[in-house]
Amino acid sequence: MANLVYAMGITDTDFYPHQYRPLLTLLDSPTNGLLIADEVGLGKTIEAGLIWTEFRARFDMRCLVVICPAMLREKWRDELRNRFGVVARIVDAKDFQDELANSDHSGDGKAWILSYQAARPPKEWSPTAKKPVRLSTRWQLADYLHSNADSEPIIDMVIFDEAHYMRNTETASWQLADLLRDVSAYQLMLSATPINLKNEDLFNLLRLLDPDHFSSLDDFQRMIEANKPLVEARDAVLNKSVGVDAILSRLDAIALHKTFSESLQLKAILDDPPTEARLSKDSYRAELADLLEKMNLLGHAVTRTRKRDIHLRRIVRKVRREPVTMNELERKIYEAVTETTREYAWSQGISDGFLLAMPQRQVTSCPAAIASAWHEHGQAAEELLEDSLESIDGEEDTLPEAPLRDILSRVVASSIDVAELERNDSKFSRLISVSREYFSTHDSEKIIVFTTFRATAAYLKRRLDKEGLPSMILWGGETDTKQDVIDRFRDSTKHRFLISTEVAAEGVDLQFCRVLVNYDLPWNPTRIEQRIGRIDRLGQKSELIHIWNLYFANTIDERIVTRLFDRLKIFEEALGEAEAIVGDAIRKLEAELLIRPLTAEEEEAQIAQTAKALEVVRVQREELREMRLI
Repeated sequence: MANLVYAMGITDTDFYPHQYRPLLTLLDSPTNGLLIADEVGLGKTIEAGLIWTEFRARFDMRCLVVICPAMLREKWRDELRNRFGVVARIVDAKDFQDELANSDHSGDGKAWILSYQAARPPKEWSPTAKKPVRLSTRWQLADYLHSNADSEPIIDMVIFDEAHYMRNTETASWQLADLLRDVSAYQLMLSATPINLKNEDLFNLLRLLDPDHFSSLDDFQRMIEANKPLVEARDAVLNKSVGVDAILSRLDAIALHKTFSESLQLKAILDDPPTEARLSKDSYRAELADLLEKMNLLGHAVTRTRKRDIHLRRIVRKVRREPVTMNELERKIYEAVTETTREYAWSQGISDGFLLAMPQRQVTSCPAAIASAWHEHGQAAEELLEDSLESIDGEEDTLPEAPLRDILSRVVASSIDVAELERNDSKFSRLISVSREYFSTHDSEKIIVFTTFRATAAYLKRRLDKEGLPSMILWGGETDTKQDVIDRFRDSTKHRFLISTEVAAEGVDLQFCRVLVNYDLPWNPTRIEQRIGRIDRLGQKSELIHIWNLYFANTIDERIVTRLFDRLKIFEEALGEAEAIVGDAIRKLEAELLIRPLTAEEEEAQIAQTAKALEVVRVQREELREMRLI
């Protein structure tokens, strides 16, 4: 009975063999934690649900906790209920502590879902910190978890979604994971965001899962180095064009490393080595690759599946890039905002690139929408930026400073005719023109439109509805859940567009559509891939998906897109391990571009320098690929 997988066939999920791999890995693992790092769209939520289903059957587990970004709470609740028959409650810190204190692990079991924001300890909390007069509910929860650290586990399994939020040991999110690990029997982490092996990010996550095995950063780096020949050999075995001599030489290279010199598994392979006849059979190559994979020094704690590894039907991405020429009025507001922002930065000595880039990005998103928001309200806080948008590290993005917003508001009010700007909206005119042409031959199709800014989203809905192209909007802070909105949109015969802010860039399934419009573009390639991953995922029936990128010509966006994104093929393919480095380089560029006032020529020089550096990254991608975990 030990080889029986109880989760097989009893859940409301389609069968994909790779989704059982994390389950089998955890069952064989000497530790009780696992990081599932599959690429976007391969079903990490399903994999976690299968593990919980299996462990409930095998070990009579009854208490599950899911920690996730706030925007994904409803998604988890619905997935657990609909696919796995688990009724989970969304709770805050107080309710969670009360439930834990009163839970006796009897009955059908309990499941709770909390956001990182609601559960993580206050920044000033520590086990020895002086308690404030009034304790917040998060402080009380942290105290409660800490007080139970040496007791029997009070939680059977905790799942951390978007686990990259915890990769920095200085954050409250990491501290939350540390507290929950000590009161739970098993821990799962899910993250599609590539982790750069050359820094401490991955080590920090694995230290949470297996603190005994991953106790030293130096030892961890040695593990990474030892894994290189092993991973190279596995890749060679799976490559049909690689012959027996090349594979044998790689196996010998593994044996020369002191870490594997006494490996019984490697000895068994070398005692009965591969031959040309054996390698001609796919089944032998797969079995040999599996043996090598089980020798991986990180394999007990990490699984990572890539789309290319499982040979699923490859979805072709057809990318259309369209620079839109600004009219005179649009160019006027762009230049006014750019100049005002630079003068403000120069006068204040501000070097925060993101802070300075945001007003320029707002204008290139939709001049009419942004001008209207500035003109009417004088500030950008709740109108412009999605209020639940989070950065890659789980901290909220920074809005322009209030003094700068006020200055920009006065500039717009005194020099821009907002109504005229709307009547002559160049980018919106292209959206309407191309969409009507597409719908004329695809009358049952729907289109997903992504924008970073709430003002742009509201503007697009109003304008599209007026044009006789009914749309729905998806953003944070609504009474309806994201899934409710998506379900209505999918089932509607009336609505043609779903306009979404970044709230839908993670944790939602939109594969019933095959057309995605980036009405504005994040500079972070991870966010771009997250957007595309909403339709390029398991369950997409079309063999071809369309990605249409709209941006204004002769702006910083065009220079970023043409000199970097196109060159790196960011829209056409996931960058894998290189993506983390590319993202870091672009964020560095972002800060450099606006650290001081630059001319267009200086901006171009900065971009060219970054492009050259990133080209080196592309050349070295094969080496980076050899450094991957499995």
